[in-house]
Amino acid sequence: MSIIKTTCKECNVEFTGHHNKQFCTIKCRAKYKKREKSLLIKEEDKILCHECGLHFSSKIHSHLTVHNITLEEYKKKYPDAVVFSQKYLSSLSDKMKGEKNPGYHHGGKLSPFSKSFVKYNGMDEKEKTSVISNMARDAQIKSKKKGNLAVTKDYWIKRGYSEQEAEQKQKERQTTFSLDKCIDKFGKEKGTQIWNERQDKWQKTLNSKDPEELDRINRAKLYDGGPISKIEKKLFDHLKEHFSTIERQYCIISNGKRQYFDMKYNNKIIEFNGDYWHCNPSKYDEDHYHTLKKMTAKEIWKKDEEKNNIAISQGFQVLIVWEKDFKENPEREIKKCLTFMKM
Repeated sequence: MSIIKTTCKECNVEFTGHHNKQFCTIKCRAKYKKREKSLLIKEEDKILCHECGLHFSSKIHSHLTVHNITLEEYKKKYPDAVVFSQKYLSSLSDKMKGEKNPGYHHGGKLSPFSKSFVKYNGMDEKEKTSVISNMARDAQIKSKKKGNLAVTKDYWIKRGYSEQEAEQKQKERQTTFSLDKCIDKFGKEKGTQIWNERQDKWQKTLNSKDPEELDRINRAKLYDGGPISKIEKKLFDHLKEHFSTIERQYCIISNGKRQYFDMKYNNKIIEFNGDYWHCNPSKYDEDHYHTLKKMTAKEIWKKDEEKNNIAISQGFQVLIVWEKDFKENPEREIKKCLTFMKM
């Protein structure tokens, strides 16, 4: 056995040892082998550890224990770090698709979100719909808070994407099902057919809900991230300080059609009209054509008047507040609203 002086392949330190020995310590050998192994990982499986510079496959969680750091600490230290590989993320959903889903064969009897659920025996259709709707709503709220809802940015950040990547994923997820995507995937004829069938199914599901649930859904569309301007919210918040029971998006049903009014307190209704959407007469003439509403300003004014007359016919008093007036003098408009509500 020949003993020679050589250099460690990992740390480049000179040491004395057997002529076949390549590393000065077991630790250097393990580190070198790990690096060599990381080079063989396929690109779609690669995850870079920003602590040591090595690549790992699928997910990085278990490796972080080597650095005595938690996943939360790691993400805080390296905000843009990826902790799951693209291939691993794709495989997660594949594991539960079709026949792989544990509930595939039970026909909904074991799912509380199905009307066939065994514990719903004896309930009528309306009761089942109400229970499932409330449960789905609560589950969605909890999932959103915990970052487990795929249409939120937190969902993707929690799964290892950077903030910029998460925003893109969120955008893609929110536009998953569209007519254009159906046509791209299945062709114009079949894609349009699939889209129409999906829309019909959605509409039938919506029509099966009771009026109270429909009202809740419509309010959610308008307010949960919906088209409520900051300036309108500012007015509402001021009024709520004086009238705690003031309501937003109060619904009046007339001839089977729902009409929503911005704010309601007792028999008083306040409509906050945006200059653009309602064509403020001080800024637009009656012939102005609203390209999004596909109506002239005169037609928009007439439609707004008809809507307000519905409220008046049911015993309400209506006050109009224009966006332009509020921006010019918010104190004056707030005072005007307070006086109106106290009358």
